[in-house]
Amino acid sequence: MAFILNCFLVPIVRRRLFGPALFGSGLVLIGSMLNRIVMAANGGKMPVLPTLSKVTRYYRNDALGQGIDNVHIPMTGSTKLNVLADYIDTGFSIMSVGDLFIHAFITLIVFYTIKSVNRDKQKAKE
Repeated sequence: MAFILNCFLVPIVRRRLFGPALFGSGLVLIGSMLNRIVMAANGGKMPVLPTLSKVTRYYRNDALGQGIDNVHIPMTGSTKLNVLADYIDTGFSIMSVGDLFIHAFITLIVFYTIKSVNRDKQKAKE
């Protein structure tokens, strides 16, 4: 993930997207803190509730807590802060609210890069 975020330095610097990058960095920080909070409440583990991923076969029953993935555990009634856990299931990924904040950084940079390119093209036409 760090490599992907570092790749965004090129458009941020070249297009001077410092405002959106600073705001997006705040979102990454908030998302990371939310993920750390739920993991701390559950003994360092992130609860996961697969729904659609079972249908698409993205999720494997033997993956959690069996050495394949030592970070995630199945979400149960005894896990804490389930509202912050991984339950947003897209079929190919299971995300938490914190993950959405983190991914918002990428969305912001892509959006403002496209906006900047279009603005430059519009200025070139005039």
